[in-house]
Amino acid sequence: FALPGGFVGIHLGLIAQAASTDELAAVLAHELTHVTQRHIARSNSSARRQSALGLAGMLLGLLAAARSGSPDLAQATIMGSQAAMVQGQLNFSRDMEREADRIGFTIMTEAGYNGAGVAAVFERLQRANRLNDSGNFPYLRSHPLTVERIGEAQSRVQQAQAQAQAQAQSAGLGAATGPVGQTVRITEQRWTPDLPTQEMHQLMRARARVLMETHVPALRRWQTLAAQDGAADERLATLYSATLASVMLGEPRIAQRHLQELMARPVQPSSRQVLEVLSAEVAVAQGQANRATAQLESLNGRDRAVRLARAEAALKWVQQAGDLRERAKARQALQLHTDGLVTWVIDQKRDALAWSILSICQQALDQPLRALRADAEARWALGDLNGALDRLKAGQRLVR
Repeated sequence: FALPGGFVGIHLGLIAQAASTDELAAVLAHELTHVTQRHIARSNSSARRQSALGLAGMLLGLLAAARSGSPDLAQATIMGSQAAMVQGQLNFSRDMEREADRIGFTIMTEAGYNGAGVAAVFERLQRANRLNDSGNFPYLRSHPLTVERIGEAQSRVQQAQAQAQAQAQSAGLGAATGPVGQTVRITEQRWTPDLPTQEMHQLMRARARVLMETHVPALRRWQTLAAQDGAADERLATLYSATLASVMLGEPRIAQRHLQELMARPVQPSSRQVLEVLSAEVAVAQGQANRATAQLESLNGRDRAVRLARAEAALKWVQQAGDLRERAKARQALQLHTDGLVTWVIDQKRDALAWSILSICQQALDQPLRALRADAEARWALGDLNGALDRLKAGQRLVR
């Protein structure tokens, strides 16, 4: 969903329900269009105009009642003006949704995603609402009919394919192939995007599903599914879910069993890194944060998830360290990865989670003033300005 101020909200349910990266990109492109085209501001402006028309209709009704002496005429005039005002707002809303669909399609295909994901999203939405949405009264809806949006999306895909093939043939390159939106870019030798793989999406989808419902029965359900013989193409995601659920249940032995089967499966390099991060989470749950920290050292340190995982593993190592020598090594590792987080938030100032983890790490390193500043940044990134101000004032009191 889009919010005033240029914000777009993304929840775990969206990731969990999107069957592909193309479907997820379709939704995000749609919401980004609402922001870039200033639909909320334009909607508010339209509402003010419609309110003025409604007020004028009410005054006209009162004037008609005073002159004709007929209360029915006055009531009909007032109700008619109110209905016209609401209908105008609904019409405007549908137009904005159509514009978001149209421009969003262009945005996602230019980014390298398959435009067929738009129709797939609407088809999924239609299946979910088939029992409680008969499709009646389209003129009383804030959004166009789903079947209408599916047809328009499919038409755009066909037009894009025809255009790509025509451009390829005119350039002497033969028939165009590949996903919609990528063909033109490839034939013109433009930038080729590095998109997430479908396998990576399935792993992140599995993680989102576990994090959506963290109560014990839901977590147990993932363990049960992993013990059953499910579809082969879903086995990777099922094992990932079961491993993460077992960690959250505090059952590292079961998590390790699922992890062993998971790590034995052939996966793409990007997915292998995701599994290595999960393996580090299992090691931390087993009380082996030192092993988790060492394991994460071999991964790509520029990746956000790896940076956060390194800091959290080193923090756990400090907490789990026994003798003074091991504790000194753990603090050294924690300082190293805390510095890595500092480097990260310099460029990513609105990463609230990174700021929060940085605050906890600095507190563990006996740096309370820096920890308060990082906590203030985290609250500011979340929009909690009063909380951020409170943390900064606490820092001022600390240095007095």
